[in-house]
Amino acid sequence: MEDLVATSKSDLKKGAIRGSARRLTSETRDMINFALKQANLSPAMERKMLKWINTPEGFGLISIAMGLVSKYTPGLKDSEIAQEFSEEFRVEGVATEFGAGLDRFSSSFFFMLMGRANAIKDAIKGMEGKFTEDLIANNPRARVVADAPVKKRAPAKISPIQPGASQNDVEAEDDAAEVEAAQAQPQAARAG
Repeated sequence: MEDLVATSKSDLKKGAIRGSARRLTSETRDMINFALKQANLSPAMERKMLKWINTPEGFGLISIAMGLVSKYTPGLKDSEIAQEFSEEFRVEGVATEFGAGLDRFSSSFFFMLMGRANAIKDAIKGMEGKFTEDLIANNPRARVVADAPVKKRAPAKISPIQPGASQNDVEAEDDAAEVEAAQAQPQAARAG
């Protein structure tokens, strides 16, 4: 029980520091926004700065800067709580920057991959007939398989999976129905 209490106290302290650090970073960003609006910047430069500072990258950079300033400021560098905040600012800033980078990379990578997937699919379609013809021509077993009649499977009946049943149970029912149908065909031929 003592371990649970100690863990809870530690988590509460870290959570309070993390939440406070995020809030302080957010408030600092708001002050920077206000200062940029009051500065004599060209409208284009002001828009560009405000747009960037309000991105995750801007938030992360502000957080990292706050962590570095609080780490090396005389008077704060001797305070244990200030150093805990400093570490949280830096870690949160790095995590935010890393997350933003991953977001950009993953979206770019996804679109690049989709473009490549279509190109690969088109290349395979172009090779499909040639590959199959070469395979059959050069492999006697493939010729036998290619010439064999294709067994058409009856469409599966759609039945909802009952509670407690698995997909395998439904497939087993379908297979049993196919066996019964196959056995019934020769009997119907004999009777007719």
